[in-house]
Amino acid sequence: MEEYDEPHFGPCHVASSDTLAGRHLDLLGGQIQIDVDEGAANITSVLQRIDPSEPDGNGGIQQEPCDDEDVDERENWRAYNGALDGLESLLLALAAEGVLSVDNQAGTDRAIQAALNALENQF
Repeated sequence: MEEYDEPHFGPCHVASSDTLAGRHLDLLGGQIQIDVDEGAANITSVLQRIDPSEPDGNGGIQQEPCDDEDVDERENWRAYNGALDGLESLLLALAAEGVLSVDNQAGTDRAIQAALNALENQF
């Protein structure tokens, strides 16, 4: 350990298997709901995906790209939707492992909102 100087470790808590069963988390005021039972997690999310078949709210993206601009727009909505999918997958994995809990929900909400704000600014 000498090559790492003097590492300091904070308090550690071991979660019993009881804490992973029968939990319900409401994140972002209920926009994301996660139910955990027996270590498996299910998510219900109302985070808005960009739907290319709807002309309102997505820049009028056509079904089939016609030119370079349409292709760029299509790639942007695919990347945005993929980023939301990835965020939700991460939340599911953290909930299933017992990392997300009611105790740290406020901090989780702030982190999710910051990630969503970054996505909105990116796209």
